[in-house]
Amino acid sequence: MHANRAGNGLLSALSATSRAADVRSPAAIARPQDSRTPAGEDEQRQKPAGYREDAADAVGGRNPLGAIGNDPPTAKVKEEEKAAASQVQDPLEGMAPIDKWGIKGLRTLMNNFPDYNALTCGLDPSLLNVDMRSSDAISTKIYSVFDDAPPRPPVPNFRLPDCYQVKNVQPIEAKISSFNEETLMWIFYSCPRDIKQQMAAIELNNRNWRWHKKYQFWLTKDDIMAPQTLGPGHERGYYIVWDAANWRKERRELVLQYVDLDTTPTTQLQGLGA
Repeated sequence: MHANRAGNGLLSALSATSRAADVRSPAAIARPQDSRTPAGEDEQRQKPAGYREDAADAVGGRNPLGAIGNDPPTAKVKEEEKAAASQVQDPLEGMAPIDKWGIKGLRTLMNNFPDYNALTCGLDPSLLNVDMRSSDAISTKIYSVFDDAPPRPPVPNFRLPDCYQVKNVQPIEAKISSFNEETLMWIFYSCPRDIKQQMAAIELNNRNWRWHKKYQFWLTKDDIMAPQTLGPGHERGYYIVWDAANWRKERRELVLQYVDLDTTPTTQLQGLGA
């Protein structure tokens, strides 16, 4: 009996000392006890021991990547990224530039690197499940393999009215003989190395115009004054010259050598006085 009382007295003394040493926080002292509600007391009882609301708020505003996510990338991270990028090797490394960008480099990629086939040989459109016989657009957006930006807005759907379409136009072969000389000159100078330029030259030759190979202009004889023959291969007189710079006809006096005339559209060499 005495031993139990002594033990209970010791436990009571320790508990009293612990309660006396417990220091209440200023927030707990300042908070009035009368403002507690039964609902608030139930919520406090449901929270685990050691729970702090300010700690929960700090966790909620924390970067999901942790403390590392708040710091800028260090030099070590940059070096690792640079090393990873340098591991991508050029399949044509060591090849001379003249071969790398030529047929030799192309054949090397085709034969040894099948992953590059799409870049070197392209793709067969029939394998893309695209109806090539349809007149509709494959896509309504504008894409570019050389543009890193996202696709631009879709192409608007529009139709050109029939009143703006001219369909009953005859081919130029059937109409060129009815063109005036100025129109023929425009076709000749605006369509270089084209079949229409040759057709205009033939029509100008049929109208007694000749191309001077030395002076690089078209000329024809003047009907008012006939040229004077100086020899078997040249003559002198006044000629009508087409000035392409000022786009007009001019009357000039020239000594004309027959060999300087381009008579390719015709079958025989002849001077303007013939």
